Amino acid sequence: MVEAVKRFQRRHGLKDDGRLGADTLKQLNVPLSDRVRQLQLALERWRWVPAEFFSPPIVVNIPDFRLRALDETNKVTVDMRVVVGKAMRTQTPVLSAI
Repeated sequence: MVEAVKRFQRRHGLKDDGRLGADTLKQLNVPLSDRVRQLQLALERWRWVPAEFFSPPIVVNIPDFRLRALDETNKVTVDMRVVVGKAMRTQTPVLSAI
């Protein structure tokens, strides 16, 4: 159970200590309708990602707070945590460039 809680915490950008603290409980109590909307928005963003890249991409997964650099075979060569902005005031821009 502790490992499952840690995995949930990592997926939601929380400290993965395996404890049910206030932040973890807050994320666990997000209504299903909000999670469905998050999935809809994520799928819409993925719809605009090119099927093929001219060179190996660097991808920042904003909700996951992760940066991943891929090689020519789409294997992850760099995987690191990143800091992203908060909604509205310092929102992280979404862009793609060649």
